[in-house]
Amino acid sequence: MDNQPKIQRSRRTIRKERAVNITLTALFFMLLWNLDISVTSLINNMTMTNGFFSPNPMQMYHISMYGLTVIFTFAILYNWK
Repeated sequence: MDNQPKIQRSRRTIRKERAVNITLTALFFMLLWNLDISVTSLINNMTMTNGFFSPNPMQMYHISMYGLTVIFTFAILYNWK
């Protein structure tokens, strides 16, 4: 049997956790999409016309990779229970 006390979380805490998780998920998919279009531009030797910060696909590829790493790491650390 589990004799550990159950931790009560307030509704405000639960809403905050959900908001953070939704934001991280949205950023994750935006960075995946950006990674996809930058790799496509690199393969076809084109510039990006809908990049977030730069038309250079190599720069956007690296920004996406670093961003995905940061988002993934933050999501793991934030949701660690």
